[in-house]
Amino acid sequence: MYTIDLVKWNIKQGLLSKPYTDADYMTADANIQGINNAIQFATNNGYTTILLPRGQYALCYPRAIKMVRNMTFDLNGSTLKVIYDSDKKSPFDNRTTTDYYNFKGNSIEFSNTTNAHLVGGTIIGCRDDRSFSNSTAERKMEHTYGVVFQKSTRYSSIKH
Repeated sequence: MYTIDLVKWNIKQGLLSKPYTDADYMTADANIQGINNAIQFATNNGYTTILLPRGQYALCYPRAIKMVRNMTFDLNGSTLKVIYDSDKKSPFDNRTTTDYYNFKGNSIEFSNTTNAHLVGGTIIGCRDDRSFSNSTAERKMEHTYGVVFQKSTRYSSIKH
């Protein structure tokens, strides 16, 4: 089992509060990149289980945590939360429109992988942070997902 070294991978614990700053989004994005780098390191070094130290971690769109084959990612009771503001543009939103509530992404992706498992934690998506100030249009927003199984993923699971 590989326990993720938060310092080595530049992963910061703690949930952030609105109004979110660009620095908050950078921290959340660095968390995703750090987790992905730790997953790749563990894969390259023959580990089959990765343990995230128990805590709370911010995530943001559009980058996602990428699950890999033959790996169990144990969240160890941690909470992963997407930071989102439907009324203010994310620094990662390169669209030229002003419908900020339509900025989309996924938190965790199982994509063309086999025997990958996600266990033991809580994932909070963007819904908690949405203002629904454009309630008619924003209520119809259905293209952000916490966990996605796609592109021939097989023998994989999520539990607890």
